[in-house]
Amino acid sequence: MITNFEQYAIESECKTGEVCVSFKVYTFVQCTDGSLLYLDDTHEAPEYVEDMTKASLYLHGQVKWDGCSDWHFDEQDRGMLHSGTRDSLIDIGKLLAKCWDIAKEELGEKWQA
Repeated sequence: MITNFEQYAIESECKTGEVCVSFKVYTFVQCTDGSLLYLDDTHEAPEYVEDMTKASLYLHGQVKWDGCSDWHFDEQDRGMLHSGTRDSLIDIGKLLAKCWDIAKEELGEKWQA
């Protein structure tokens, strides 16, 4: 399932019989015509691509049935995880909380947190 949240595209997957939801998160910009372009910053100069599967991961991880979560910030692998303001740090927290909410919804009765 893909959920657009602020400037992030959140791809979530809960495989049958599993008790966790896996996430891949990409950064995007919205064009004036409403289309989305996804950030690919694996090259010397960052560029935007139309195909999300060709974009750079911002982060990936999982949320388990008990609310525990594990995250890897792929963005940091390409340099530093940069934040210019206090609000941008809060935005990262909001993104992780959104993933937590998605996991709760996708796990349904398996959710015990």
